[in-house]
Amino acid sequence: MAHLPPTQPLQPQAPRRRESAEYAGLCRRLWVERIGFLLLLAVLGWALYRQIHPSSAWAILVDGRPAAQVSSRRAAKEVFDSILRNQAGEFSSRARFQQAVSIERVSPPVGPFLTQWKAQEEVGRRVNTIIPACWLVIGGKPLFPLLSRTEAEKALRALAQHYLPRGAQLVGEPKFKEGIDFREEAISPARARHILVSQQEAIERLTAPAVAPTEYLIRQGDTGTAIAARYKVGLDDLKRANSEVDLDRLRPGDSIVVAGGRPLLTVVYRIRDITTTEIPYWTEFVPDSSLSPGEREVLQKGEPGKQIIQSLVTYANAKEISRTSRAGKIVKGPVPSRVAVGSTKEQAPEKPRRKSPPQSGKVPH
Repeated sequence: MAHLPPTQPLQPQAPRRRESAEYAGLCRRLWVERIGFLLLLAVLGWALYRQIHPSSAWAILVDGRPAAQVSSRRAAKEVFDSILRNQAGEFSSRARFQQAVSIERVSPPVGPFLTQWKAQEEVGRRVNTIIPACWLVIGGKPLFPLLSRTEAEKALRALAQHYLPRGAQLVGEPKFKEGIDFREEAISPARARHILVSQQEAIERLTAPAVAPTEYLIRQGDTGTAIAARYKVGLDDLKRANSEVDLDRLRPGDSIVVAGGRPLLTVVYRIRDITTTEIPYWTEFVPDSSLSPGEREVLQKGEPGKQIIQSLVTYANAKEISRTSRAGKIVKGPVPSRVAVGSTKEQAPEKPRRKSPPQSGKVPH
């Protein structure tokens, strides 16, 4: 009897089905990635196309007339900033255009687009840059300009502080003796570089003497007083500039230095000055029969008192021009001096004289 071969067991089919599912999933992911990549290319291509051929443009207008056409508002602003930097230099942050400059959106674009450099060149040929400035006018005469009225007012406040003593009790606000005014004007950057002054430079000019040191050759008949009057300087200023020269003995052929005079501005201010002064003591004479006639003996030494004096002082450029003082509080009263004077029955000493202390006044507030 023939024997049949043993039956082979059946292999499970699950692993094969799992491999086909993984392959299908991989294909789907690849298709998704391809579609995403194609979409990204499409977006980039569209953006590039719009960059080259935008649907709208920005026209730069000078006095209402087109001067250049750029692709965006940001590009137009960069063109303006570049022109201001090139023409105004260090004043670019405060400079502005003399002409009416604006931008306008154009849709669809008209004409070709210009690069930023080319647009800057085209617009720059049609505009001029100006710098706003403020002239300081004293007595109707313009002196020099600063960047703005605010800068000029700051310089005047700093000038007043320049003369004030440190720690002084100021009464009221400082005033200027001369008339002060401001005149605003727009100037070119080239002119601004030559005449604009800073706040510190303005203070130096306003505090400088009217006459700079100048050598003067003495002529026949010249006197110190006449020379000072001729140059409108004080005689004291002339003496300070020539401390080693006797102005009362000038000889023809000699030379002196003329300098001084009142500065351009006179700052007038008042301060309250508080000082402590002495109250003088007096002497009392006491008759003493134990002493010989005419003989004297000090019984008690005198001591001065102390009182507080308050003064209202007016200055003009740190020079005192007036002072009003009032006695204040007496800190310590004076102690009189007592002197014994010898006397006889036939002749009595003179009656002692006593000086009354000054009366206290009201303290000004």
